[in-house]
Amino acid sequence: MTDAAAAASGEAEAERSRGEVLLRRPGVAALGCLAATLLLTWPLAAELGTALPAGAGDLWQNVWNFWWWDQALASGRSPWWTPLLFHPYGADLSLHTHSPLNMLLFARIAEPTTAYGLSVLFSTWLSAFGAHLLGRELSGSARAGLLAALVFAFFPNRLEQSLEHLNLFSTQFLPLTVWAYLRLVRGGGRRFVIALGGFFAANALCDWQLAIFGLLLLAVLGLATLLRPPRPRVALVRDLALAGALAIGLALPAAWPMLGAIGSGQAFQKPPVEKGIDLAFLLRPHFHHPLWGEATRAAYQERRAYPSAGFTAYLGFVPLLLAGLAVGRRREGAALWAAIFGVSLLLALGAHARLDGRLLDGVTLPFAWLEPLPLLSALRVANRFLIPASLALAVLAALGAGRRASDLRFAALALAVALDYLWLPYPLEAYTPSPLHAQLRAGTAAGAVLDVPFTDTPGAVGSLRAQIEHQRPIAGGYVSVPSPATRARIARESALADLYGFAPRLARPLDRERLVALGFGVVLLHKDRRAGWQPEPPLAPPVLGAELRRLGEMPAARFDRARRRLEEACGAPFYEDERLAAFRLQPDG
Repeated sequence: MTDAAAAASGEAEAERSRGEVLLRRPGVAALGCLAATLLLTWPLAAELGTALPAGAGDLWQNVWNFWWWDQALASGRSPWWTPLLFHPYGADLSLHTHSPLNMLLFARIAEPTTAYGLSVLFSTWLSAFGAHLLGRELSGSARAGLLAALVFAFFPNRLEQSLEHLNLFSTQFLPLTVWAYLRLVRGGGRRFVIALGGFFAANALCDWQLAIFGLLLLAVLGLATLLRPPRPRVALVRDLALAGALAIGLALPAAWPMLGAIGSGQAFQKPPVEKGIDLAFLLRPHFHHPLWGEATRAAYQERRAYPSAGFTAYLGFVPLLLAGLAVGRRREGAALWAAIFGVSLLLALGAHARLDGRLLDGVTLPFAWLEPLPLLSALRVANRFLIPASLALAVLAALGAGRRASDLRFAALALAVALDYLWLPYPLEAYTPSPLHAQLRAGTAAGAVLDVPFTDTPGAVGSLRAQIEHQRPIAGGYVSVPSPATRARIARESALADLYGFAPRLARPLDRERLVALGFGVVLLHKDRRAGWQPEPPLAPPVLGAELRRLGEMPAARFDRARRRLEEACGAPFYEDERLAAFRLQPDG
């Protein structure tokens, strides 16, 4: 069936279906996606500002980003460099993961914890609406587009990513980019040139890796378009070039610091990691399902390969069934999108396949081939290929649903997809800042904060969390791409080098005078980082398989020696609770 015939068939179907008529109104579809977002992420909307998604280390790095961008924008500073980390040296953030568009949208209008929750809701709503438009465009049915919305926005891996990875769940502009591309190549027009350029730039400004996924999708679709162009090739190339120029112009200001750092020779990415998806978990329902999650929870806890978000890979039986119908019935475009789905899923397996918790080292998979390739090597974590896989699955689900079913059947399919993926209640943790941080913010004990332990690894996220409250410079920090220069500066300063890391050397007495000269006023000894520490009452089982403190612990003997050094140099702590002991280095002033 040609595009014109499909559109005509869709219009005829609209005359017979009340649901189709309603969903063809963009406002109604957008409200439907909003209602689904609020319902299927409940109680997130009700707990904004008082609770956060129950993520691990990267959650607080991203919450800190909102806080830092608010500070930078309010003071007119560049957000790509901060004096507040690695005091007294500061930190280059040009290679840090910022998600600039999220920062510009939410950093100035809400507190950091609220801003993170708002970004989850906004991204989920617009991901649903964008997938709806794309599914409708390709299937000719607004009702089928609603199925695409549910599959893409509420894909279990995406919801798990929302617990801590702001850049990776901000997928809302990826389907909109593909939708604008299809509209542009089919009909042309200035507004779709602007839409394609704008949506592509917005996708890139959510995350540079999402930009690579967008480029890959457009390259595949572009090749298919040029083989059978719906318009003259010269006009197509002209319009795409204009859209590309617009996208570059919009994204370049935010990309320029990163490009400058790469051009200077800095290492701009971490090495690839074995974080592929597990074959056994593709069809194993996720552990947070309210009805049958208990049946799979033990498997996730015992055979989860890594604790960070991204491991969940459940595809869903209903979406796979619809995708199979699309391919089996040879729906137009199904073969192309099935290929995109299959290749993306293969790459998501990683360099070596996993099967029910076991790494199959003897088999090397195509993901290993990406490491030496320019640009593609930046896609260093295999499970991120579930993003284009989920979009392809959403499109296939829309194609498989067809156009001629009754409203009742579409409603049943929508409920079946929602039930298949159901992730309720959305996992939250209460946000309870320490009273000490409020005291420090009010001016108790002047100077910067030296955390013990302090580091530049993900274990420093607890210090970032505290900094949001006390708002003082800190000795450590966690930047996405660690800087060797920062570690070298710390190593050259003996007063800091002796205290650095989770197993500090502690080779000499605490050099209080030197620390004061460097501008430090307070030492915070993190008792909850002592090996073997347990809170009262015990913590609930973590959602992602590892507690935040497990990102780093000090051996008990080393911790006790650090405390003795602090008491010898500073006297008794001026504040102490179950988790913290605070020592004054210099008087108030």
